[in-house]
Amino acid sequence: MNVAALSAAAVGVTAPRVAVSTGAARRDARLPSAASLVKTRGSFVDPLRATPGGKEEAESREVLDAFFVGKALAEVLLEKAGEAVSEALSTVGRLEAERDEAVRQFQEDVLAKARDAQRRERGGEDQIR
Repeated sequence: MNVAALSAAAVGVTAPRVAVSTGAARRDARLPSAASLVKTRGSFVDPLRATPGGKEEAESREVLDAFFVGKALAEVLLEKAGEAVSEALSTVGRLEAERDEAVRQFQEDVLAKARDAQRRERGGEDQIR
């Protein structure tokens, strides 16, 4: 006997009896049957659980939904930002290559004109490389 039962017996009061069940029995008692589930908004909800804590559960779901929407938003924004940076770097690289090609072509044009002028002046001898 525990202390509360001993002190209650000494006074002459009988202690209340508490039924103790196994863990499996308690777990089975909490599980709703398939017939008791009610379908609301595309998901199954236990009507016994939805009544007292329904408002807190709905608020909790809204917060959880907001979290996942925010996470998805952040992922999409990162993807778009990555694409924009990649596109910008690609454009810069392309423009740089075009500029290098234009400079090379300009150098070839200048050297070709110089060679032509030198050939005309010297009578066919090409000294510019």
